Amino acid sequence: MYVLPCIFTICTAQNVFAGWTLLNLPANGYDAFAVMGPYLFAGSYGGGVYRTTDDGVSWMAMDNQLSDKNVISFGVGGGVLYAGTDNGIFRSIDSGATWMLSIEGLTGEIIANGFTSGDTNVFAGLSYSGTYITTDDGLQWKQSINGLSDLDVTALFANSVMSLAGTDTGVFYSSDNGAHWQISDLAGTTIHAFAETGATLFAGTNNGVYISANNGVNWELANSDMTYYTTALAVYGGTIFAGASSGVMLSSDNGANWTSISKGFTDSVDVSSLIVSDSSLFAGTLTGGVWRRPLSELITPVKEETGSSIPATLQLFQNYPNPFNASTTITFSLSEIQNISIKVYNILGEEIAALADGEFTPGAHSVFFDAHNLLNGVYFYRLNTGMNAQTGRMIVLH
Repeated sequence: MYVLPCIFTICTAQNVFAGWTLLNLPANGYDAFAVMGPYLFAGSYGGGVYRTTDDGVSWMAMDNQLSDKNVISFGVGGGVLYAGTDNGIFRSIDSGATWMLSIEGLTGEIIANGFTSGDTNVFAGLSYSGTYITTDDGLQWKQSINGLSDLDVTALFANSVMSLAGTDTGVFYSSDNGAHWQISDLAGTTIHAFAETGATLFAGTNNGVYISANNGVNWELANSDMTYYTTALAVYGGTIFAGASSGVMLSSDNGANWTSISKGFTDSVDVSSLIVSDSSLFAGTLTGGVWRRPLSELITPVKEETGSSIPATLQLFQNYPNPFNASTTITFSLSEIQNISIKVYNILGEEIAALADGEFTPGAHSVFFDAHNLLNGVYFYRLNTGMNAQTGRMIVLH
């Protein structure tokens, strides 16, 4: 395999294996991704932060004043990008161009394993000292561990109803924005990742993928055959992707059935992170760099998958990401050729954006929504065919 080295901190060459493209980044581990505005960020263990604006074709190192290059997590909230490392949290207010240490209020050994954004807060999860909250863009952190009996936090998640903390012994949940935590019935296993599609939450664990239909209070194994050590999750519309030491798996029925989409990876690819950005799925690995695959190969039929991609009925999926900072993607599926419209409304019912209006073919489609100019709050998106209509709810958090 020929790899062109990065020159002047910009990497552009790439190698293609079947459906997956190996992107030309230094051969470090990549444990984290983040999307912020037009940028996709990749966090490298040993190499710092890289940024792309062209779907991963070229990358630029963004490590000015980032004194710890072992990046293991990212968070986005309030227009701030957070990078978790082995030795502290760093914050950037200029899309990664410069970094500042953000450790005021943090105690003990600061290994930041994860972040998530709540209604008004940004949460950080640390090894050995639990969860912390900032309400001032990372200038000050406050520990929030009431009821959190395991302080080794490995993953975090929040939606409009519940906050979740994954630990090395299970899932804790909070219905009051992190003020109090309770243990769920998913215990005895390490939690590596969370994701949400529709009304279903997913947790990636040492023992496979678990699902919850009540915002993380109760859990069950998604599929008795899907017991892989699952380190990463990502969603696109109604499709869930799971990353593991065996590669990447896909489910389009809430985890009931899974299909391998790993064909094309080189040997011993150990997936540690996943993200959907624009029209691609990105996979970070422990030692094999970053890979990319077009969503069009995964949402529509490809050789290694079976079944029709045409739904029996109209489907409108939860936007992703949600909550979101600046932009999000709304996915829908049609069973036949239809004229449709997709519009966005505020809580007063006032139309604020028209995202689609015209004829669409059967199958899956996506539209992009830019919320840079909107205030924080709840908004609704509505798909209308003239004969049928469906509405989704989304949250803007700058």
